[in-house]
Amino acid sequence: MIVEIAEFKLNDGVEDSAFLKAHNEVHNNWVKDQPGYIRRETVKSGDGLWKDLVVWESMELAHAAAEAIGKEPSNFPWMQMMSSDSVKMFHGEVVADFK
Repeated sequence: MIVEIAEFKLNDGVEDSAFLKAHNEVHNNWVKDQPGYIRRETVKSGDGLWKDLVVWESMELAHAAAEAIGKEPSNFPWMQMMSSDSVKMFHGEVVADFK
């Protein structure tokens, strides 16, 4: 399993509620239907830093989805809510899973 972590801040003036509405739409209309998708969690810290964690079946499928998400026009409004200068991406293999 692969975990993708996208870290970002919202652009000035973007309300959390508006972002979460768009975030939910992107998830329901695009992310959850991508090959290899397993699950997703989104967290926000008190200083306005967001992290989107997505679990994928393989590195190949995680990279394919990461590349494709920015090419889907219906995702553009959601992407434009994020400060492009703040976006950091990480992909790593799960080496321990505690439940």
